[in-house]
Amino acid sequence: MRDQCILSWLYNSVSKDVRALVRVPRSTAYTIRNSIHEQFRDNELHHAVYLEAEFCSLVQEDMDIAAYTGRLKQLADALRDLRQPVRETSQVLNMLRGLNSKFRHAVPVIATENPPHTFLSARSYLLLEEKYDHEHDKAAQHQALVATGGGTHGSAPSSQGDGGSSSSSRSTPPTTPRSDSNRGRGKKGRGGGNGPHGGYGSGQPPRAPGTAWTPGLNPWTSMVLA
Repeated sequence: MRDQCILSWLYNSVSKDVRALVRVPRSTAYTIRNSIHEQFRDNELHHAVYLEAEFCSLVQEDMDIAAYTGRLKQLADALRDLRQPVRETSQVLNMLRGLNSKFRHAVPVIATENPPHTFLSARSYLLLEEKYDHEHDKAAQHQALVATGGGTHGSAPSSQGDGGSSSSSRSTPPTTPRSDSNRGRGKKGRGGGNGPHGGYGSGQPPRAPGTAWTPGLNPWTSMVLA
């Protein structure tokens, strides 16, 4: 009865694929346990080599700090399960090696800390730096948006004002002011004929004098009336 309870626990603890591989009819809990152990420990040295290569070549690129450090922790835990544990200082230095260039200012701060940073404390420091960068970028974008919007609204009235002044200058012709001397000569010419053209002091050409009507002559009939 006890052996069946352990078998049930083992079958429910592993995945379906592993259970299908190790399940044998009428087997004991000890036999199933050894089969599971062999599945996980088989070729463990080769698995460790590939995991260590991935761990040492992992770089952040477009990942955020949480995703990058999470993947490093998974690889370190997998190496520990294969009896190839990674030291704490090696985890920290490898994390600094693969950081994005925008965090290069944090590398000497973490690397020269005494006592040395742990993996989790270095991760917390980088998360704080990432949060600061996000807030700084948002503030810079807001300032650029305000500056762009202010320049657009400020230039619109001036352009309208320039257009209005130019249109008004085109629609209204310039007027030539008349001097007092011209007005005086005009009055003289009309009053007593003192102008050069017999009373047309304003400069207009004189009209041709009309033919006087001779008394006793009817212009319509060309007859002399007595």
